Amino acid sequence: GTFLGLCCLLTGCESFEEAISLAEKGDSTKVDKLVRDIYGGSYPKFNLEGDIVASSFGNMTSKSRRATVKKEDLAR
Repeated sequence: GTFLGLCCLLTGCESFEEAISLAEKGDSTKVDKLVRDIYGGSYPKFNLEGDIVASSFGNMTSKSRRATVKKEDLAR
């Protein structure tokens, strides 16, 4: 479903096995914006740890980050 469709679209992979292989090697923090990226750490007011995803694909709004992200990171 959604995972495989997005992986094919974003990475050019052609199978579920290839998508999983890419994802195993990726780093989602290169793609996703975390709470710590916004607040500099955890956000105690709402009991949010710094390593929680605040916005999936949130770092992809930056042209410089898009230029350096790997397909493995996108798959993760």
